[in-house]
Amino acid sequence: MVPDKIPRRHLTREEILQSPEYLYLCQPIIRDIVQMPDDEEYFNLFLHLETWEAPDYIKEVFSYKFGGYDYQNRPIWMVKLGGRPVKDILDRGEGDLLERYLWQFAHWGAKSIVARPLEENPSRRVVVLVDALQVSSLVSYMNGSTLGFLIRMVRKYRVVSKFLLGLGVGINISKVGTLIVNLLKPLARKNLKKIELYTYDNTSWEPRLQEVFGRKKIPDFEGTNRGFYRVVLKSD
Repeated sequence: MVPDKIPRRHLTREEILQSPEYLYLCQPIIRDIVQMPDDEEYFNLFLHLETWEAPDYIKEVFSYKFGGYDYQNRPIWMVKLGGRPVKDILDRGEGDLLERYLWQFAHWGAKSIVARPLEENPSRRVVVLVDALQVSSLVSYMNGSTLGFLIRMVRKYRVVSKFLLGLGVGINISKVGTLIVNLLKPLARKNLKKIELYTYDNTSWEPRLQEVFGRKKIPDFEGTNRGFYRVVLKSD
């Protein structure tokens, strides 16, 4: 999978520290998740997530792209679940790498929130659309290591997802997918009230996505367009 070319913006250290995206990501509710009290360490993590590209086999678990803004001016992120099972990554001992990829997704989501002023997006939330059509069988998620990983992620990121997520819509979701979501409900608590699930019947989900986008044409889920520039530290 070849990533889309993303423009870079070279900034000084002070410019980065005062940038809207960095200030937003420095909020305790977000920063506490990564448990990095050291300012320099957290600054380096920010720079790393701006430019890091996950290996292709990680992106085969899921890919994501920026899809524009909804009728409430909330940024829309489109996620396409891939054919590689999460278990394959966990069996390689690279669960931390997959988690970093998830965190980078949240990082870009935060960037898209502050890209528009507060008066345009007063909710300060994102919309996440998930397409599971490419997944050959969500049964591949029904194993101890995968469910354990999902449970850890839901527990760890429950607070920050509540802070960032305005609406989640899943389409082409099988009965097994619905079962997995129901298993996670007690952990996700009120977060799942923001999530809508639709089966393979496009007559049910197409009108909903058209409503979200505010137009009849729904963008393709394919691609890795991030929609915003990467921040790079300007060299002396």
